[in-house]
Amino acid sequence: KAERHEKAAKYLVRVIKVDPDHQKARAFLGVELAKIGKDKKAKKLLEQAVHTDPKFARGHVLLGDIYARAGDTKKAKAAYQKAAKLKPKDADIKAKLEALK
Repeated sequence: KAERHEKAAKYLVRVIKVDPDHQKARAFLGVELAKIGKDKKAKKLLEQAVHTDPKFARGHVLLGDIYARAGDTKKAKAAYQKAAKLKPKDADIKAKLEALK
């Protein structure tokens, strides 16, 4: 599975080299990097992505995961709460918020 995410990340890097302003490619690169544990790079890209598109719920969730892994529960909770407002019925987001209590 990690190999698939690595491949996707490499492809997205190529897309960004061709079109540096391709915001969706940057957002999806952040998603792929988060899935393979490259949190530092993923965090930067995902922060840009949710700033550009505040309704990008998956970006908020993945940022919450990154913040939680780094021990920053305050930022993790804030990210999960933003995601929960966008997807109030998502059980995964609710579980992540509960785990922080």
